[in-house]
Amino acid sequence: MTITDINEISDKKMVKIFKLYKRLYNKEPSDYNELLQFHNLMSEIVKTYNVTYEQIDKDIILKYKNLINA
Repeated sequence: MTITDINEISDKKMVKIFKLYKRLYNKEPSDYNELLQFHNLMSEIVKTYNVTYEQIDKDIILKYKNLINA
């Protein structure tokens, strides 16, 4: 990920990602890079399953991981 890519992620979207991370894992990310990696994963899940951030749960993450590991 380049600096340009990071700048393209809106603050509003990063707040959503942060809240989703906390909801799913009951903890805060260890650093900003971890949050960015999580953002990328969630963006791919949103595209793949045509869901919103609010609809993502641990089951969807597991299905996605199974899909890419198949």
